[in-house]
Amino acid sequence: MTEATRIADLIQNALPNLKSGALRLWGQWFGRPYDNIHTITGASSRDELLEVRFDNGEVLRIFEPTGALVCAARFTIGGASRVRWEWNAYGNPPGRRCFEEYVRNGANVDATTDVDWYTPTLRPSSAKPAVEIL
Repeated sequence: MTEATRIADLIQNALPNLKSGALRLWGQWFGRPYDNIHTITGASSRDELLEVRFDNGEVLRIFEPTGALVCAARFTIGGASRVRWEWNAYGNPPGRRCFEEYVRNGANVDATTDVDWYTPTLRPSSAKPAVEIL
C-alpha cells in the first residue's frame, strides 16, 4: 500500500467528520487568510498521487504525500513533491478552471498559476506543511 493510498483511506474513513476551513499550501493562503471555507467530500489515490475533492468542485492533487494528520480538528499533509489546486474561477464563465501549482525543488518550492485577472504574489515556504486546512 502506498502512502497516498493510506491517506486516501484515512480521509474516506473520517468523512464527513473532517476539518473544514481555509486552505494553505506551503504557507501560501488560497485567497485571503480565513476568507474561504473548503469542505472535503472524498479522496482517492493512484500510485503516489492523492486526489482530494471538495464541495464546490475543487480538486487538490498531492504527489508523494507524507506526514498526514487527518481528523475533525486538524488536516495537514506535511510534505509532497508537488501540489496542484484546481478550482472553478469565481465570477467567470461556468466551466473555467484555474490552478495554482507548487513543486518542491530541493530546499525551495516553485509556484505557478494560470490566473490572469490580477498578478498573484505566490511565496511558498518549504518550512511550512505542503497542505493545511485551518
